Amino acid sequence: MNIPESIRRQERLRIVLSEYGKPVESPAIGQVTVSDDGFVSWEQLGFDKSPLIDNDYELIENLWNDKTKIKIVEITETVNRKRQNGLHIRANSHVGHVAFDTFDLVILPKFDNLAEVSTEKNPSLATLLAYAFNLNDLKVVGEQLSPTAHFAEILIRWLLNEIHSIQRRGVFQQYRRERRDLPIIRGKIDIKTWMRRGCIPSERMPCVFSRRSVDNILNQTLCAGLRRCVAIAGSDSLKNECRRLADNFALFVSDRTLDYRMLAEARRGLNRLNAHYENAVRIIKLLYTGSGGFVLGDTLKTQIRIPGFFFDMNHLFEMVVWRFLHNNLPRPEYKVICQKEYEVFFDEQRKLPVIKPDIIISKGEEQFVFDTKYKDIEDKDGEVASADLYQLSIYALTCSRHLEASKHRAGIIYPAENGVKRWKIILRQSQLVGEDDLCTITLHPIVLEKLAEAIDKKEGERKDFALGIIGL
Repeated sequence: MNIPESIRRQERLRIVLSEYGKPVESPAIGQVTVSDDGFVSWEQLGFDKSPLIDNDYELIENLWNDKTKIKIVEITETVNRKRQNGLHIRANSHVGHVAFDTFDLVILPKFDNLAEVSTEKNPSLATLLAYAFNLNDLKVVGEQLSPTAHFAEILIRWLLNEIHSIQRRGVFQQYRRERRDLPIIRGKIDIKTWMRRGCIPSERMPCVFSRRSVDNILNQTLCAGLRRCVAIAGSDSLKNECRRLADNFALFVSDRTLDYRMLAEARRGLNRLNAHYENAVRIIKLLYTGSGGFVLGDTLKTQIRIPGFFFDMNHLFEMVVWRFLHNNLPRPEYKVICQKEYEVFFDEQRKLPVIKPDIIISKGEEQFVFDTKYKDIEDKDGEVASADLYQLSIYALTCSRHLEASKHRAGIIYPAENGVKRWKIILRQSQLVGEDDLCTITLHPIVLEKLAEAIDKKEGERKDFALGIIGL
């Protein structure tokens, strides 16, 4: 296999693109970007023929599977495409990385300036992450999201900061009930055990006592989370730091495998005495979800294990918008509800699938429906996808409520570049039936950098920005 010297010097070959396949500029050495149509040839990567093995094909199937409804990134091996063989890659709303046998696939955020680092403030992406998941502000980010690093590292470094803070404040210890034969009575005598033995005096008596121990569910979760970080970290220095901390915890706590039951138990174990563990547990859950199983909400639907990490930016965008509107719209005038279920029936009371608008805002007796879409709403011709219009039309007709019975409105909140203005789409009946308006769909663009800046502004400015988002 003929591999160029520039690539041979690198530890791993990297294929880089962004969400929805937006081209990435200025590739680094050992890094190849896909074309505008999502194609990268084996020749560009320095291979004479396909380097994919059986495990790679299985991984490709797991990353985009209609049966399991997991759609992260679609990868198709293309043969004889203009006399070139290679891969056609179509990214979705996930960012992160996955390791194949001979190369890494890295997906970056489509908004490049989200990850920009300055000496005055954190990157917008770090601010949005902290706000969406109610985490402490990250003081030092560095260049975790540059083309030479993996997206997961921003969460791993965040976790390391939290664990160092826990160690400074003191590792949580919990009383554990133990039963042992001791030469000196401690606690109280275990009468039942002593009677089963015939009440025979001996040098050691069975005792029941409690003692404080660091071997509890919270510290076990930290240890298991650090083990997972070792597997998904990109740089060797970060792997070594996570491994060192995990080995230190393993000296005092039981080494367990991280899973959803363990995370749920850790969440139940949080209280006012160990509240400083809360952020670390949340970050470990994000890391586990992105590298172990992809879920909607807190219910596990389908779990796969991947050699890498992916994060759903669509979920992040929805969480940020909902939390910002919920916290900053004037009260009690406005009430914000997230994903309320509505059931639709035929006249004969046959139930149809439940519909769940992302955000519902009530103002008095009126009710407005909004759906968050983390994607480019308009296509190349400046038109909105028909599927989005159909979805919002149903939301408007079934979920919105206004003082005027014929007035149905819904809105799409989506990220956009600077200079994009809000505009409306009015759906009307056929001219043969009448020209009455059925509903109005309004498009509400948000510049993510401005949203991140608004999070740190004063209360009055946050309220104005929230009202500007919904346009009410």
